Amino acid sequence: MPAHRSSKSRCAFASPPPAKKPRAPRKVVSAEEKTANVLIREKKKAWEATLVPPKADSGFTWPQGTVGMFPSDAKSAFKLTPKEIDTLRREEIQGSRKSFVSLADVKNLARRKHLALHGKDVEYVPPSDWQVSTHTRQNDSTRRYKTNWGFAPSSQYRF
Repeated sequence: MPAHRSSKSRCAFASPPPAKKPRAPRKVVSAEEKTANVLIREKKKAWEATLVPPKADSGFTWPQGTVGMFPSDAKSAFKLTPKEIDTLRREEIQGSRKSFVSLADVKNLARRKHLALHGKDVEYVPPSDWQVSTHTRQNDSTRRYKTNWGFAPSSQYRF
């Protein structure tokens, strides 16, 4: 292909393509930062080694009045990984891909993770009630009803 032609055709009045920005120089990591990163990786490996999945129980149901949430909501609100979420007991809904985990179990897991990775000197601050989408177990029947799980009444709605 001749040098004056490009692979893409353009209008005769088109402006020239924008110039590419030069790459930013690589960040120089100090020796202290390297050792801190190594310690963080070791703490994460030790934390992941403590994660044990629960016993599989297909007929498990939470008792009536339990406040629960979807595992995907727990993952995003509490910054948990899928491997950590898999360690929680969950109630599977028949004929659906939905499942619920207990809010108390999720809070406990997030607190344990924080203590394992950051230690006791850094205070753990859980997400606010406005960021957590919860549901309450309303019906104790094992059959699938729309009313088995409903939105949890929360103190956040009081004015």
